[in-house]
Order: sequence, then C-alpha cells, then structure tokens
Amino acid sequence: MNAELSFPLAARAALLISLAWLGTPPLKAQETAQRPEAEDRSERTAEPTAEPSATDTAATFRLYSRRPIGPQLRPLGSVRLRLLAPVFSPVVPDFDDLALESGPRFSAALDLVYLDPSGAASSAKAQQFRDLSDGPAIGVDAQHRGRRTWLRATGRQLLRDDFEALFELRVIDGFSLRLERDDLPQNFAFGARSLYRGVGSGSLVIDDSIQAFLQGSTSLEDAAARARLMVDTNAVAVDLAATRERLSIELDITRLDPLAVELDFSQESRHGAQPKGASFSLANAVEIPWPVDTRTENGVATLEWARGKTLVRASARRSELRNAVSTLEFDNPWRIADSPGGLASSFTSGPARGAIDLDPDNRQEERTLQVIGRDLPGKSTIAVTSTWGEIRQDDPLLAFTTNTSLRGRTPGGQPFDATDPANLPRDSAEARFESRLFHVRFTSQPHQRLRLRAEVRDYRLDNQTPPFAVPGFATEDSVWRSFFPAGGSYRSPPIGFRRSSAELEVGIDLPGRTQLLAGWEHERWDREFREAARTDEDRFRLALNTRPAPWADLRVSYLRSAREVRDYDFDQFFTRQGLTFVPVLPFLVKFDQAARDRDRLQVIASFLPTAELSIGVQVVAGGDDYPESPFGVRSDDHRVSALDVSWSPSDRVSLFASASREHYDLAMANREWNFGLPGDPFNRDRGLESTSNWSARSTDDLDTITLGAELTLIADRLHFDLAYSWTRSDGRIGYNSPLGSIDSNAFVPAPFEDVDDIDFWSLNPRLRYQFAKRRTLTLGYLAEDYGLGDFAIRGFASVPVTPGGAFNGGIFQGTFPIAYDLEIVYLQLGLAW
Repeated sequence: MNAELSFPLAARAALLISLAWLGTPPLKAQETAQRPEAEDRSERTAEPTAEPSATDTAATFRLYSRRPIGPQLRPLGSVRLRLLAPVFSPVVPDFDDLALESGPRFSAALDLVYLDPSGAASSAKAQQFRDLSDGPAIGVDAQHRGRRTWLRATGRQLLRDDFEALFELRVIDGFSLRLERDDLPQNFAFGARSLYRGVGSGSLVIDDSIQAFLQGSTSLEDAAARARLMVDTNAVAVDLAATRERLSIELDITRLDPLAVELDFSQESRHGAQPKGASFSLANAVEIPWPVDTRTENGVATLEWARGKTLVRASARRSELRNAVSTLEFDNPWRIADSPGGLASSFTSGPARGAIDLDPDNRQEERTLQVIGRDLPGKSTIAVTSTWGEIRQDDPLLAFTTNTSLRGRTPGGQPFDATDPANLPRDSAEARFESRLFHVRFTSQPHQRLRLRAEVRDYRLDNQTPPFAVPGFATEDSVWRSFFPAGGSYRSPPIGFRRSSAELEVGIDLPGRTQLLAGWEHERWDREFREAARTDEDRFRLALNTRPAPWADLRVSYLRSAREVRDYDFDQFFTRQGLTFVPVLPFLVKFDQAARDRDRLQVIASFLPTAELSIGVQVVAGGDDYPESPFGVRSDDHRVSALDVSWSPSDRVSLFASASREHYDLAMANREWNFGLPGDPFNRDRGLESTSNWSARSTDDLDTITLGAELTLIADRLHFDLAYSWTRSDGRIGYNSPLGSIDSNAFVPAPFEDVDDIDFWSLNPRLRYQFAKRRTLTLGYLAEDYGLGDFAIRGFASVPVTPGGAFNGGIFQGTFPIAYDLEIVYLQLGLAW
C-alpha cells in the first residue's frame, strides 16, 4: 500500500487510541465497574445471551448484544446471520411475572467502521461477492425484552452494497415474526471492452458501419486486422456485474396449541449483466454481455398438529420465477446482411443477427403431508411423507432462425419462411412436469446398545409436455438441416425418470466407548428417453467411532458402491426418431449412466494430550472407476489430508495452525472421426483400437496453510489477534494419442502445464483496545494477494489470431479474472449499552 494512502489513516488511528487512553479511568476503578470475563466472551461468540448483572444486585438478569456486526471483509460468498433464540437469566424462570425483578431489559451494540482500501477498484475478482469501496460501514444490534415480548433488530455492513438486516419479534404464547433483507453484489469484470450497445436490455446492437466494415474483409489476415481496429477504436468499457436482493418473512403462530401455523415468504431479485458466449458458426464466436433481470418468489404455508405420540404436518409451497428479459437478440459483428453459410464461416456468410431464449417464466407448486408417530414400542419413531407437485412453463417459442435467407422445408419438401414463428408446430412450450414422492423413515432402539434405521424412498418425475414434431432445424442460423431421410420429422422426447431406494442401518455400542455402524442401500433409476433405461446401485457403509483414551477420539468410515447398467443403447435418440444417420461413437458411455465402482475412506482423529494442546488429523481417499466405459470418463480419484494444531499455554495466549493437501485426478478418452475417414467406427476402425483415439488426464493439487494467534497484551485492556492463510492450486491437462500412417490425429498433442494455477494469501491482524466499559476501538489491517496463471490468458488478445496472423474464430471482452494486490486499513469503534 502506498504511503499517501496508509499513513494518514494510521496516524488518525494512533491519535484516537492516545486520546482514548488519556480519557480512560484508572485500571482499579475500571476493574470494579466491569465484568471482564463476559466482555471477553462477547468478542468470541455470536450467540445472544442474558446473564445476572454484576453491577445491579437488585436485577436478576441482564441482556447483552453479542451478534457479529463488525465488517465482513473476507472473500466469502453469501453470508447469513444464524437463526438465534433469546437466552435469558438462568436464575429466574423466563417471563415469570411474579418472580421477575426490575433490571436492564434493553441492550444495544453499535459498530462504526471506516475502510481505507487500496488495490480493490481495478479487480472484479477482489470484489466478487463483497463491497470494498472506501468509506463508512455501520453495524447495529438492539434488543428489548418486555414481560411477554422480545424484540431485536440487527444490521451489518449498513451503507454498503453487501449489507444485511434482520428484525425479530416474539410474543410468548402468541407468535413470532422474522424479517430479513440482504444484498449481495456479484462482480464479473470491470472495464470489459465490448462492441455492443444496449447492455442490460434484450437487444444488443453493433453500429451498422462496424458490421459493414468487418463484412468487407478480404482474407482471414485482413479480418483479424479489421477486428482489432474496431475493438481498439469503438469498443466501450462495460462493468459486468449483477446484484442479488433478497427479502424473507417468516411468521409462526403458536397461540392455537396444539395447532401451529407457519407462513414463509421470500423474494429474490437479480439484475445486471454477466459475460456469456455465443456463436454464429464454429469459426465465429463472440462474447456478449448477457442481461440479468429476474425475480423469484417463494411462499410456504405449513400447519402442524401435535397431540400425544402423533404429529401431523401439512404444507403447500409455491415458487414462481419471472424474467423481465426472456429473449436476447444480438448483432453478428461480421455480417450486416443475411446469407446462407456453413459450420465454419465468419465474414463470408451467415446471419446478421442471432437470438437466444433466456430463462423462461415458470411456476412450481408442491403439497406435502407428513405423519410422525413417536414413542412407539422399542423407542421407535416412524415418519411417513408424501409429496406431489407440478412444474409449468409456457414461454413463447422462438422462430427456427433469424436468418432471412434460409428457407425451411416441410416433410413434403415445400419451402416456408423459417423466420416466421407462425410456422412453428405450436406457439409456446406448454411444458409441464408432475413430481411424486413417497418416503418412509423408521428408527428404533430395541436394546440399550442397538439402534436401527430403515428408509424407503420413491420419487417420480413425469414429463407431461405434449411432444411436437419439426421438419428440420437451423444450425448456427447458417444452415437449414432437413430431416433425413426425406419426408420425416424430428420429434421431441419427453424425458423423465423414477428414482427409488431402500436403506437399512444398524448401530451397535461396543465396550470401550466404541460405536459400530453398518449400512446398506439399494438405489434404482428408471429413465425414459435416455441411453440407460435402468441402473441399479448397491452401497455398503461401515463406520467406527471410538475413544480408546480420554484424550483421543477416532472416527473411521468406509463406503463401497457398485452401479450396474442394463440395456445401454448409445443411439436410442436416433433410432426412436427413425434416423439412419448416427453421428455418435458407439463405444462412448455417458458417465452419469455408466457402470461404476466407487470407494470412499475417511479417517478423523482428535488428540488432547494436555489441557492446552489439541491436535486434529483428517485423511480422505476415494475413487470412481468405470470398468465398462472404453470411452468417456474412465476414472475419477481424489485424496485429501489435513492437520490442525491449537495451543493455549495460558489464558492470555492462544495459537493455532493447520495445513491441508488435496489431489484430484480425472481420466477420460475419446476418438476423433468423421464418416468415411480414419477413425470411422462404422466403416473404418470398427473396434476399440484406432490411431484416431486420444486420452486426457487432468490433475489438480491444492495446498492450504493457515496460521493464527490471539494474544491479550494488557489484561482487560489490549487484545491482538492475527490470521494468515496461503493457498496454491496447480492444475495440468495431459493428452496422449497414438500416431499411425492413417491418422486423423497426425500430431503429438502437447500438454497444458498451467491450468488454473492460483496463488492466494491473506493477512489479517487486529489490535483491539478497550478504553471503557463496553467501549472498544479496533485498528485492523487486511492484505490479500491473488495471482492467476492459466494457458488461456497467456498472451490473451480480444481478437485471437493464428501464428500466421489469421483471424482465429472469436471476439472477446477480456473477462478473465485478473491478479490483484489488496490492502485495507480500517478503524472500528464498538459501543454497547
């Protein structure tokens, strides 16, 4: 951080600390007026508590505000305040009007923070899910307890884009109300360069003169030069970001005992723009600012009745998504006039404009009925749940193409206007799904040392969408593809599935503080219009939890599963359509439907050799093998090991450290081929062996080290804590392909040695000074360094070219994450009453 930025703020912090020290009462006087233990705990816990007051002997309790309301600076995703219940005095029964004595019934805490950052403004990655702009932030927490009511309001990061606010009201034997509002920014790229105007709308436009200039290219080399000139002179800087705004309301009515009513409503809006890819052919890709303007509403009503051993719960849920921009139209940079094209065209041919159907408006409704029987013989409980629901969307269908030069063909060979939606088989999607769930769960403890759990689950997703038929389609808005053989039509398959399972688990308490768990589960999938009509999987689990000594705890678990596939039909889509043209490798198996053997081992050990020292060890190893998949995913393995140590030699010193290593290894294989050429599995290389085969192996290693310390420098006065973390990821993709005299892969593929190679470290020291009872001043510092190495950004240009300078198929905005070096100095004033 530069001196001009950091020194004035550090000087102001030193001055404030000095003034606070001079205005602080003597230590002896302070010791008699405060409760050090409670004040220290208030910095370490997020739980609201109430305790007997040490300063007012007439009061039996005192409320304290201890929710975290300080600045949220670390790069987390969505931060949520935990659902907390008020805990009052352990001395007097809560809300006992006869025994309640007068005492503090109100508490409040206020945090005033000023941030002075450096290095955050230039990197969207640094502010991906947080607001690090300079300026103030406010945190508040206030609560009041009446004789029958409890009221609390909490706010964090107020005045900033990533704020949270929570309001709670509870009336004993009446109701409870909870309102929560939070905003979360998601920054994708600052200053992305785009030729498009109208960012955020459903129409992205490029100036006609630019399209005409690029369409006039005379060669691929000339096209690259023209595109670079247009990007350099006409592209505008665009900040690609979206904001999520969330509001939730929960109302619980408890005064109707034994009937309870719960009403929940939430609304989430997202608006802004984000980077996406589009294309007009395989040689004409373009990155576009994709509009985001959606609102999702969820409502749930629940009735719960409990009497004796029986509990009945019924609920109805409704969820609806509305998209204000349901269709996106965008200009082709290379064409101002429509023309028929091919699969690899740019300025030579293709459409002048493209269209994409964005997330459709949709609605989901679900009803659930649950009956629970408790305290049955053998300490048993049984729960039966039945759910049925429906999902609908009826978005208007887009025309076959935007290219006015293309003519569609009916099954009879008659031409029609493929850009006119009136020539579609129907106007809208008419999509409809029905879901059904039946679930039974039984638990029992027939013996003191024996526990049983059994579950049966059956879920169905029935696709009730009426099928439709089309005579063909437009590929990349450039080529009309009629059904072959002539006279037929493509039909939409209503894909659905059924997933059923049965599970049994047995737990036994053995001598020597040891527990043994054994479980078995069978899961079956029945799919409609998928390659594997049925798969069956058996899973076996073993777990051992033991405490061989008072200072040692060991937990070991192992999972073994095997999935079998019946009747895998690689060309089922084509044969059901009546197609004779099958452009699919017959040996390729999709991994989600493939036969699979899975192993998982986890070991967790904790040791407490002394009261001051704690050691934890964790080892995880696992692998997926696909024994019947010669092509596709072949294996997927991982190993994780971690060690953490914490040491507290005194009540004023606490140190901790941890280290972990993660390794991931994925192997896959495929074949490069075209009909009639080398590698053709139907006419040339009909077996598994071919010089056109290739294999790939990707590996990722992730190392993390964390260090920290908490020190009390002056008892009840000065506290220092430090947190440091370092993470490095190292990825690699290697390829292999045998060479032959007749080979569609007649070269030795080179590996990518740097794939998502990231170095990230953060340092966060804080000095907290307590200058009066429940008054603190904190000087904090946060430093982060993010470095990214990846083959995709090495020598990156918005208009990539071949080594010879020819246009290489894309115009991009430059939205890759960029390295950043961030420093933040902040002052935090904490006040509590």
